[in-house]
Amino acid sequence: MTMAMTWIWTGMVVQSWYNIYQLFMMGAVLMLLWWPKRQASTPFRWDWCIILISIFLSAADFVYFYALSLDGAMISIVSMVRRGSVIVSFIFGAMVFRAIDNEWLVKDPFRRYEYKEEETTREFLSKEEIHLLMETPITRKKMSMVRDLFLFCCFTGLAFIDLYNLKEENIKEFFDEGEWIVIHRQKTGTEANIKLLDYPKQIMEKYRGLCEDGRVFPVPNYQSCMDSLKRLGKKCGITKPLSWHMSRHSFATSVCLSNGVPIETVSSMLGHKDIKTTQVYAKITKEKLSKDVEKLSQQINNIEEFTFGNVCNDNTNTINGRV
Repeated sequence: MTMAMTWIWTGMVVQSWYNIYQLFMMGAVLMLLWWPKRQASTPFRWDWCIILISIFLSAADFVYFYALSLDGAMISIVSMVRRGSVIVSFIFGAMVFRAIDNEWLVKDPFRRYEYKEEETTREFLSKEEIHLLMETPITRKKMSMVRDLFLFCCFTGLAFIDLYNLKEENIKEFFDEGEWIVIHRQKTGTEANIKLLDYPKQIMEKYRGLCEDGRVFPVPNYQSCMDSLKRLGKKCGITKPLSWHMSRHSFATSVCLSNGVPIETVSSMLGHKDIKTTQVYAKITKEKLSKDVEKLSQQINNIEEFTFGNVCNDNTNTINGRV
C-alpha cells in the first residue's frame, strides 16, 4: 500500500509540472498561430467544459501512475504511444489550419470526411445449440449452475449484471396471472418487462431461497462464470466461442424473432431505448425467413389475381392466338 501511495504522490507531482509546462507550450502555440490573425479568424468562445476536460484528463493520469505500481501492468509503452499520437494529431491539425489561413490550401481537405463504423457480426446460438446446452449431462455442480444461469438469460434476455442484481421484488404477477420480470437495466436505467416462460421458471424455482439478501440467484463472479462457460461449450460440442452476452443475442434472435415475436416487443423486453439497437442484436435467421416466405406464398395463393395457373393460361392463349 505504501508503494502505491508513493506512486500516486509522485504522479501528482509529475502531473502538476506537466500541466504547468503544457500551459506554456499551448500559450506559445496560440501566440504564434492564433494571436496575429485573431481578428480574421473564428473568435474564441469560453466553455466550462474546458475546465472539466482538464480535470478528467488529470484524474486519468493519476490512475495511470497508480497502475504503474502494479506488477505486470505494462502500460508505459501504451501511454507513450497515446501521448505521442495526441502530439502528432495536434501538430498536424495546426499545420492544416495554418495552411488554410495563409491560403496555401483553398479549403479544408477533411471537411467532407465522415467516420463510418463497420458493421460487426453479433454471434448467437441457434435452436439446436440451445438444445445441446439443455440436454448435455453435466455432473459438476458449479458448471451445472453456470449452465442454468446462462440458459435463464437465453430465455429472458437479461445481461449478466442484471441477472446478478435480480431480486424477488423484481418478480411481479400481472393481469394475465403470469410471472413477469420488471427490472431497470443497470447499463441504461431503462425498464425491461419480460414474461417468464416455463423453462426459466423451473430454473428460478431450483435456486430460489439460496440467497439471504433477497437475490434470486447465487451468481458467482463474472470471471468464474466465464471460465466455466468456456469449458461448458467444449463439453457440449459447441464450436462458437461462448460469451455471456451471446445469451442476450440468442434470446432476441433464436427465441423471439425466429418464433414470430415483433421486433418492437423484443425491444421492450430487452430494455432498449432505441429500436435501432435491437436491430443490431437481432438477426433474421434462415428459418424465420423461410417461414415468412412460406406464409406469403400461402396468402398469395389465396388471392385469385395472383394465381399462377391463370397467368400461364393467359400466356398460352395469347401465344395460341398469335400463332
